[in-house]
Amino acid sequence: MEVIDYAYLESILNKKNLKVTPQRLHILSLIKQFGHMDIDELYLQIKKNYPYMSLATIYKNISVMVENGILNEIKIAQQKTKYELLADFHAHFICTNCKKIEDLDIDISCILKGFDQASVQSVQLQIYGICNACQKKKNLI
Repeated sequence: MEVIDYAYLESILNKKNLKVTPQRLHILSLIKQFGHMDIDELYLQIKKNYPYMSLATIYKNISVMVENGILNEIKIAQQKTKYELLADFHAHFICTNCKKIEDLDIDISCILKGFDQASVQSVQLQIYGICNACQKKKNLI
């Protein structure tokens, strides 16, 4: 299990002039620990330590952190929106079988070649296929 650097998470909130609250720190720590999470997955984990935290509070905090560029929304067709800590550009490989999302490092410059980069506000690259684990399971059957 990954050790969470709470000072780092606090600094992320401070840089965006957002109040550091236990709720926000817990949301960020869960997303850092588990990776891509939807609201329901977050809610189930949060209830273990903060049984009083409402779903509305989670939605509100997620929304504020997305608006402030702390979290990134990953919108996938026919799935719930997932959230991740905003990081350097990367693509997502999405398994069409188990729905697992993997981060892929990619050189964004080749994608943006020919575009006026000053006008690009957002890029999401999603690659769909069957992950290695699912391929191995299919080959064993």
